Amino acid sequence: PECSNPLKWMLSRDFNGTHASALRSTTSLGLPLSGHDDGSDRYAQYAELLAFSLSMNDDIQQAVAQGGMLEVTWDLSGGYIPWLGRRQLTKDLMLALCSLALIYACICVHARSLFLGTCGAIQVALSFPLALFVYVVLLRIRLFGVMHIIGIYVILGIGCDDLFVLLDAWKQSAWAAPPACRKSVAGRLSWAYRRATKAMAVTTLTDVCAFMSSVVCIVPNLISFAIFTSLLAIANFALVCTFWPCAILIHERLCARRRGRSDGTELFA
Repeated sequence: PECSNPLKWMLSRDFNGTHASALRSTTSLGLPLSGHDDGSDRYAQYAELLAFSLSMNDDIQQAVAQGGMLEVTWDLSGGYIPWLGRRQLTKDLMLALCSLALIYACICVHARSLFLGTCGAIQVALSFPLALFVYVVLLRIRLFGVMHIIGIYVILGIGCDDLFVLLDAWKQSAWAAPPACRKSVAGRLSWAYRRATKAMAVTTLTDVCAFMSSVVCIVPNLISFAIFTSLLAIANFALVCTFWPCAILIHERLCARRRGRSDGTELFA
């Protein structure tokens, strides 16, 4: 391990120059192992290393038991546990992509538009880098672990819900809005925007309060996770109030052109 003074890492703090109550060392076992051409089958090779470490641990504990004057603690993980964690994280990210694809399909079916489905999926996905930018660059929080990746699933649910709220309000504006608002697309969207943002603001506020309640915990990972997921909810609200209405307007204009409507210019009325 990297250390300015290797003795500080190897010896216990009570080392007086000649004696120490504890000593530690490392044994490096590299890949590929004998019988393997390369490190492509790491899972099998790590399994062999783990079996070898277990057998070595049995020998060490037997020797210690015979001596009776020494206590040994043996760490069997080495690089296997971190590698296994990265391997599992990769699988989880693939599941997150599958979840995003499912949401994309749901938006397309509900909106009956591939364009709105694509814009909706992009908007939800953009919430993550936006929240990460605020978290790392503006708040200067460097703690980011596997738990924070769970936020992907959180924002997928929240983001999809907010998209449907504004989209349904837009559809309702065709018959539920006052007659003055129904005269133009801009009037309809203005009515739908005011109607939907109130509901989305309340749900976003409750989500942020629920996440931030974990700040009272003394575990740093949970505190940072609460902050990050709160930023995700806020970032999604900001995007659904800016990006998503523009997508609805563009979609309406494209539909107006496709239908050959002569009053398509009223989009900007």
